Amino acid sequence: MDHLQRIYRLHHLSEDCRQPVPLRVLQDRFECSRATVNRIIQEMRFSSMHRLNMTDSATATITH
Repeated sequence: MDHLQRIYRLHHLSEDCRQPVPLRVLQDRFECSRATVNRIIQEMRFSSMHRLNMTDSATATITH
């Protein structure tokens, strides 16, 4: 899966989720490392597409 596909999928996942998503779930779903998930979250955070909060080191809260 390429980088843009991961961003697109995270965007759609954020529309569907109402609760924090564990990073491990994101890693499994996107078939990538924790560092890659963190980079995708950072890019989405900086692009202002979503407001992303890291509630702890293992959970990401994605809000609109």
